[in-house]
Amino acid sequence: MFRQLQGLIPALTPMRMSGEYVERFRQYGLMRSKEYLSALETDAKNGEYPLFSEAIEKILRYGVTIEQEVFLNE
Repeated sequence: MFRQLQGLIPALTPMRMSGEYVERFRQYGLMRSKEYLSALETDAKNGEYPLFSEAIEKILRYGVTIEQEVFLNE
């Protein structure tokens, strides 16, 4: 999704999309399937999403993704 948004707004930068936030809010995360995680790991190894490599590492570690709405829990 970020890639699509950045296509519309080239200067767009990610906000709260780092590994730190995955770590911090993982308890609110959406559990992901083995298939999803495997595909994400393959993409990461192939150099996809370099901007999010730290977050992907945490996603793969915990098996969850977080959505922007979790920040309402702060």
